[in-house]
Order: sequence, then structure tokens, then C-alpha cells
Amino acid sequence: MRRLAAAVTVVIGSLLILGSLGVDAAAAAESGAGALAAPIDAWSFAAGGFATGLAVCLAKRMRPLLRGRRREERAAVALAEATARADASETRFRDYAEAASDWFWEAGPDGRLTYLSAGIARFGFQPAELVGARRAQLPYTVPSGQPGVAAIAAATANRTAFKDVEFEGVLRDGRRALIAVSGRPVFDAQERYIGHRGTGRDVTEARRREHELERQSRLLDTIVNTMGEGISVFDHDGRLVAWNQRFIELSGATGVRDGITLREILRNQACAGEFGPCNPDEEADRRIVAHWERRTRVLERQRPNGRTIELRRDAIAGGGIVTIYVDITQRKEQERRLAETIAKEREVAAEQRRFVTVAAHEFRTPLTIIDGSAQLLMRLAEEAGLEAVDRRAQKIRAAVSRMAMLIDTMLNSARLDAGRIVASFSTVDVVALIEGVARRQSGIAPDFTIKVASNLPSLEIEADPPLLDQVFSNLLANAIKYSGTSRRIDVSVSRAADAVDISVRDYGIGIPAAEIPKLFTRFFRASTAKGLPGTGIGLNLARELVALHGGTVAVDSDVAEGSCFKVTLPLVATRAARAPTSPTAA
Repeated sequence: MRRLAAAVTVVIGSLLILGSLGVDAAAAAESGAGALAAPIDAWSFAAGGFATGLAVCLAKRMRPLLRGRRREERAAVALAEATARADASETRFRDYAEAASDWFWEAGPDGRLTYLSAGIARFGFQPAELVGARRAQLPYTVPSGQPGVAAIAAATANRTAFKDVEFEGVLRDGRRALIAVSGRPVFDAQERYIGHRGTGRDVTEARRREHELERQSRLLDTIVNTMGEGISVFDHDGRLVAWNQRFIELSGATGVRDGITLREILRNQACAGEFGPCNPDEEADRRIVAHWERRTRVLERQRPNGRTIELRRDAIAGGGIVTIYVDITQRKEQERRLAETIAKEREVAAEQRRFVTVAAHEFRTPLTIIDGSAQLLMRLAEEAGLEAVDRRAQKIRAAVSRMAMLIDTMLNSARLDAGRIVASFSTVDVVALIEGVARRQSGIAPDFTIKVASNLPSLEIEADPPLLDQVFSNLLANAIKYSGTSRRIDVSVSRAADAVDISVRDYGIGIPAAEIPKLFTRFFRASTAKGLPGTGIGLNLARELVALHGGTVAVDSDVAEGSCFKVTLPLVATRAARAPTSPTAA
């Protein structure tokens, strides 16, 4: 084609030259070149016309040839571009195949692997190890009898596609892997079968998780269906998505099924009379509003059958609500009985307090008479020199004093229970108060030596004198009672910053260390006090009265070595101590 184009170009050029010569001859004739120019002129004009016509004809003939050439060149460019795109696409596919967690495979019509991507390396194999091998020649074991293996063999023989067919393989290291394979047949342009290609993936962990999830789901179902409480779960659209049989029994719900709406359940309950006389539609709408307005709450519902059901409602992720139904009928009955018992006990306690108050006043009158008569006998015996009578009169007074103290203790303990003790604070010389209590106790127990030591001649604090008097009377009386063979009691008064410390120490039977934490409990008596008179309320009352003043009581004791009770009182009563108080017994 190129040679033809060159020859045509030469011919056209020659004819054009001849034409130009004809033009030059005509010009010479006009200038009178002579007769010789006439023949040349005629020939030149003829040649020029012929050359022009021939050029035009050849141009028309060459135009299609030139257009075809350009089409061929464009086709060649398009083919080159398509080839480049195909190469890029193949490169991209290879990159994806090598980077994917799954792997890609191709097999020929004889079942031999012709390609494997790098994803197969997760099993400890390199693609080169497996390419060219049939299934029976693969370097891992596939236990026979698996449905998945038979399905793949059948699809390959029938030249059909298969998807997500699973089988188990035993790897080199003994691990078992569950593999899912998909494939489809490949045919050439003449519809001849040339093999299969597809993908494979390791589903071992996925199936393990599925089985574990299924196991946990079954376990949860078992727990939910055997629990004593009912449970219901509604999604954000108000549709029932989970429940157990106990929910139906405790709520009285009917027509329960998966996806039923809360409104349907409430309306069925209303129609069954669960909510008493009402319009079912209006009652269902009212309860739905309350249900969604207060998603987290605990409420009780009395059913027509007499059972009391507690509903514990809570919101869950996604906008739903879970409700637990608990039958609290027995608990409510126990609470009712307990309330009745407590009310009766309070009535009995009130009667006892009234009796104690009346009895105490009734006892005080004869005790006063006995004490006055004993004092008279002591004076008469002193005048008459009757020492025996004087000693007996002192014993009578000591017994009367103990009885009076016991009555005061019982009265104040009853007042504490009723919340009727209020401290009346005034300025008190605590040293003088302690010395007065010690003198009184010495008079009751003249064979005891009670020594009061103080680093100050006087010390004023804010306190209620009668209440403090009873506190230290109880402590000194206990020291005398539990002194054993010892007849010495030491009392010390000292100031420490903004408080005063008063210690009462005896050298008697003492208290076991294990019993000290319970010592101030009402009615508790130490094991070392067996055989000695006492009620077990004196120390409890002393602690409560000290607490009314904003103070504390502590004890340090050893068996057979005695006890030391330390009372700490503020110099100025605190605001809490000034307020009316209703202490409770420990």
C-alpha cells in the first residue's frame, strides 16, 4: 500500500510538471517565438488538461484507501489501550487475591489445581506446594464420609456451580480446620469445559463462635424458662420479642405470641378483667402512655385472683423495655403479719412503761419511809451507844439507796425508749458533782475507800446535773459491786483542751476482752458477773446519757485486774446535744 501511494505521487507530479511546461509555451507564443512554438503549445495544453484530470481521478480513488488506513491506526491504538486495561485489571485482581483473608483457586478439567492465592498460607501451606495436585494428593487429610466432600465431587463431575460447601480437614500440625468452598464451572469460547474456579475461606472460628452462642442461647432459654419470675421484653416499637411461661402466669396475659404489640396484650388483660371495670381500649391507651413515660420503675399490681405482683421495669439498649414479674403475695402477707405483731408489741411496751412508772412511784414512798426510819435509828443508836443497831441501820440505808438507784435507772431507760428525756443544760462544777457522788456512795458502802483526784479545785462545764449524777452513780455503784475482795476505787478528773476526762477505776474481777464490744448493750452482763445482782441496763443508760451531752464512754479492762471506765465530756455542750434527743438502745 505504501509503494502504490508513492507511485501515484510520482505520476501526479510528472503530469503537473508537463502542465506547467504547456503554460510556459503559451507564454512564448504570445511573445512571438515563432512557428515552432505552435505545436508545442497545443501539446502542452493537452498534457496539462490530461494531468489535471488524472490527478483528480486518482485522488478520488485514493480517498477510501486513506480512510481505511486511519481506521486501522485507530483500531491499533484502541487495542493497545484495551490490552493495558486488561493487564491493569489482572494486576488488580492478583493484588486483591494476595491480600484477601480468603483465598482464590482454579482447577483444570482433570481436577488439578492450576492457581492458588496467598490466602492459603493461613493453613501453613504455600501456593506452590498445592498447584498441580489433585484433591487426593493434597498435603492435608480430609476425613471421608463428609457430605461437603461428596457435594463438591458431584458438582465438579456435573460441571455445575456450588456455594459455601463446608468440609473438615486435618492439617500438618494436627489441627482441625473447617473450610467453606464456593466454585463455578468455566467454559472457553467454543463452550468446552476447562475447569472450575472459586473461593475458599476458613470458617473454623466463626462456627466455633456460632456454636458457643447457640449453647449460651440454649442455656439462657433454660434459665429464663425455669426461673420463678416472669420476664417480658418489648422492642422500641412496643412488640414482644422475648418472654417466658411464668410471664403469662403472673400477668394474666392471653394470646401471647412473637411480635404481638403491648397494646394488644393490655387490651386482652382489660377484657379479661385484670384491671377491674373499665373500657378496654381507653385503659390500654392509658397504660401504654404510663409504660413509655416511666421506663424505669418498680410498681405493684393486685390481680383479681388475690395475688400481688411486683413489676420491675427497666430500659434496655435500642429503646426497648424489659420487665420482671415477681409474685410477692407471701411477702406482703408476712409484712402484714409483722406490722400487726410490731403494733401489738408496741402496745405491750407502752403498757410496760406505764407499769414501771407507776410501780417506781409506788416503791419510792415506802423506800422513803424506810430510809427515814433507818436514819432515825442511827441517831438513836449513836446516842444510846448501840453500835449493832447503827450497823444494821446503815445496811438498811444502803439497800434502800440501791433500790432507789435501780428505780431511777429503770425510769430513765423507759423515758429514753419513749424519747421523753431532754437534757436541761446549766453550768455545773463537775469536780464538786463527782465528789458529792463519791461521798454518797461512801456512805452506802463505808468499808470502801473512794479517792477523788483532780488537778483543778473546780471545773465548770455545761451539763444536766441530775443526768450526770446518775451516770457517775451507776459507774461508782458498779465499781463497788464488781470490786471482789478489793476495797479501793480511784476517781480522777482532768482537763484536756476543750473537754474534761473523768475516770472511774476499780481493782476487781474485770471483764474478758472478747465481751467488751457488747458491754454497753442493754441487758448484757459479763460472764465474770455471774452470781452478782444486776439488770444489765446501767451501763447502757450511762452511755446514752453521756451521748446526750455530746460525750463518749470507753472501757479498758483485764480479768482479775479490774476495770477503768473513762467518760469524756465537752466543756460547752454542742448544738446537737442541746437539741431534744430520742436515742435508741444499742
